[in-house]
Amino acid sequence: MEYFISFLEGIITFISPCLLPMLPIYITYFAGGERSTGKTLTGALGFVTGFTLVFVAMGALAGTVGAFLTRYQVAVNILSGIIVILFGLSFMGLFEIPLFKGMGLKRPSGGGFGPGWSESNRELTPDLQITEGSNLFGGISSL
Repeated sequence: MEYFISFLEGIITFISPCLLPMLPIYITYFAGGERSTGKTLTGALGFVTGFTLVFVAMGALAGTVGAFLTRYQVAVNILSGIIVILFGLSFMGLFEIPLFKGMGLKRPSGGGFGPGWSESNRELTPDLQITEGSNLFGGISSL
């Protein structure tokens, strides 16, 4: 049942307003020019394989880091809270964090864009990552 739900989440993500309009761009990119069908399929297969490997590696890394951080959850919560408070005080202008001086920024900004870039799929992605991550680590540990 988990695989079926994951499959449905993938279909919903595929037809989301963020991804569906981009499909003609991908198809044109792979089929563009005077390329043969074989070269087009090879390029598309390489693209899909590359994305698959990157996301599997990111999921494996996130699961490993998450398992490590679970052991030290209290310390991680305290340290994260202190960092958020320091960033807030810096944002208010009470002091400057030298880390951000080299970037030409007066205040830290824009760092939250990366984790939240997939706005329309945010409801489905964590569930899928948790489901598949647990299956992935079960498979890796059985090797």
